[in-house]
Amino acid sequence: LVSHTHRDHSPGVAALKAATGATSLGFGPHLTPADAGGEGGDHGFRPDVTLPDNAVVEDDAATRSALMEVLAGLPGVECLSSHGDGESAWDALTLPGALLPDVVLVDIGLPGMSGIDLVLRLGEAQPALRFLMLTLSEDSQDILQALRAGAHGYVVKGGSTEELIEAIQDARAGGMPFSVGVARRVREFFMRQPAPILHDS
Repeated sequence: LVSHTHRDHSPGVAALKAATGATSLGFGPHLTPADAGGEGGDHGFRPDVTLPDNAVVEDDAATRSALMEVLAGLPGVECLSSHGDGESAWDALTLPGALLPDVVLVDIGLPGMSGIDLVLRLGEAQPALRFLMLTLSEDSQDILQALRAGAHGYVVKGGSTEELIEAIQDARAGGMPFSVGVARRVREFFMRQPAPILHDS
């Protein structure tokens, strides 16, 4: 996992490792509450490690349920809502007086309104929200369109639980976390752009 910022993480990578005890646990369909140190897990979380409240927008029921269970198992964290499509997420998060999460985890390939369209619309309606794309797609166009729509990070499913937790924390703190492969594609895109013409002052 990489971020475009060079600041220290809060609570930091070392603290997250100590908290999760997880270095190679796949999230998505294979994620379990025990992976994150929840009930039945072999490793607990340090009490000084905090994470933001979240909402999940994911059309695959198994993945959505797994994410909800893991997030619910983290101390001090609340998964405020989960949604199987963009329309229901839009309705819930734009409801007057709605309790808003800090970070919204969004899949791209949603039925109906796409994850990219949801980020664009919600970003305009609720500018305080932070959006972390959590998807299988490493397509360059998906990545660029998500960033243009206002995504604050882009993480590919299949990484470790630790990476997911760090990405959520980083997105909330103002960073822009990318999976390593995504960061490489973003760099390749900019490397293909014409070099700027520099003028002597």
